[in-house]
Order: sequence, then C-alpha cells, then structure tokens
Amino acid sequence: MNLENAGEDVPTEERRVEFRDLAAQSSYQELMSDLGYINRLLLDVRSEVLGAQNSRLAARNGA
Repeated sequence: MNLENAGEDVPTEERRVEFRDLAAQSSYQELMSDLGYINRLLLDVRSEVLGAQNSRLAARNGA
C-alpha cells in the first residue's frame, strides 16, 4: 500500500491511495497501520458528510 500521496501536504485533488500485492508489503504491521490510517480518513469524511447533511436538513426544516 502506498500512502505517499494521501497526506495533508498533498492537494486534495491529487490525493490517492495505491494498493499493491500483499507480497509487496514490507510487513504485516505496516499494512495494518496503513489500513488504520485509511479507516480514520474515511470516518472523518463520514462525520463531515453527516454534519453537512444535518445542517441542510435543519435549514430546510426551518430549525
């Protein structure tokens, strides 16, 4: 897994995650760490989307 282009220092439109063959991983621990990082990013996005959705619904319902 290559996360070199997924960091905060990379412009959003250029961020990406590259998946490689499991045999190419340097270690199982590093793979699990990378997967944990991706999971945290996904959870952050989920929270942002939920917040934006709730704001839109509240505005629509006059709250």
